[in-house]
This record gives sequence, structure tokens and C-alpha cells, in this order.
Amino acid sequence: MPNEKTLELNITHEILEICRRYDPRAFALGTTLVQESHQGYDSKIIARFSPSWLTSPLQYKKPVNRKSLGTNTFEYIFDINNNTYHDQHLILYHHLAGGKRRVAFYALPAIFTNAEFYSSLPILRTRTFLVDVTEIQPHWVDNQTHRLHLFPHLRMALLHSTDEIKIETLSLEEFEKLVARNEIGLPIYAMMENMKMPFAENLKTESKRPRFLFNIFPR
Repeated sequence: MPNEKTLELNITHEILEICRRYDPRAFALGTTLVQESHQGYDSKIIARFSPSWLTSPLQYKKPVNRKSLGTNTFEYIFDINNNTYHDQHLILYHHLAGGKRRVAFYALPAIFTNAEFYSSLPILRTRTFLVDVTEIQPHWVDNQTHRLHLFPHLRMALLHSTDEIKIETLSLEEFEKLVARNEIGLPIYAMMENMKMPFAENLKTESKRPRFLFNIFPR
């Protein structure tokens, strides 16, 4: 099966193509392994869709399993919040998105085998679904790894927490419509302010890990 970095590189390229239809200077910004471990995302798109630069972080996940539901119909299973300290979701939700919708996303490719990967090229976006991090409340995952089950044919996902929770997904076609309406992302200065803020009382994590801020944004 293709590894997560391969999926990330190819899908980010397609998302960047979408954004460059509206800002030719849009670019993708990656992270080092150290930065990803403390900032919770793999890459982000930065573009000038308004008077200020906007940014939208993406955390890629690859399926850990695939189950057949019938002829050419599958569910794809992903792990979230599965970093070392089990606080990745809290970082994405609070420190990056600041609890605001349409800022930070999980990117879930419905691609489990090499055959699925090669047969989908050069357009992987039709097999890629986004989940807004604010669709998943922090207390649903706490400090534990959780399974997210994606059903591409239904355009929805289920989070396996205390109960099964239906999660809305976003196709990249729907993502483009939001980009066209300037409804994606957050000004960089606002995200940097979010990263400086302590966790809100109802979003506290048990993790005692140190927080590191990296000056990786254009001034």
C-alpha cells in the first residue's frame, strides 16, 4: 500500500492546484518531523484570498484497514489522535483552528492498495475526503487513539468513541466551492495568536509535554 507521505505529496499538489485558480501565488508549506510532532499537521496551504494571508493546515491519514461492503464498495478505517502523546486532535482543534470551522482538516484518502493508487492517477481528489477538525469535539477523543470509519459511497464517516458518532465529510469539489467564496482558512496572525494561548478549561489535555512554537510563517 502507498505510504502516508506519498499520499500527502500527491494530494497536496492537487489541493494547491485548486487554490492557485483563485490565487496564483498560493503555496504549500511542509513541516519537519519535530514541527509536526508539536504542531499537529503535515502541511498547510497559504494563499492571499483576502487583505491578509490565509492558512489552512492539513493532517493526512492513511487507512489502517479496508473492509468490503459488497461489489466494489468499501469502508476505510483510519486512526486519529494516534501521536505519541495522544493530543494531536487537541492541537489541531485549539492551537491551530482556535475552535473555528473550515480552518484545519483531516485529509482521508480512500486509497488502501497500490492498485487503487495507480488506477486513480493522475486525479486522487475524487478519492479524497476532508473532515473539519471541529466536527470532532475534543472530549469525544480525550487522550486516546480513536478509529474513524470512512464510507465514500455515503460521503460520511463514523467516529468510534463511547458511541458511534456520525461525522460530516467534505469532498474536494465542495472544498473548492468554499475556497471560491473565501470561506476556508484563517489569517496567519490569528493562528499565531491561537498557538500562544493556553488550553481553554474545557479543552485541557492530561499531556504535560512542552509546547514549542516555530517561526515558520512569512512576515
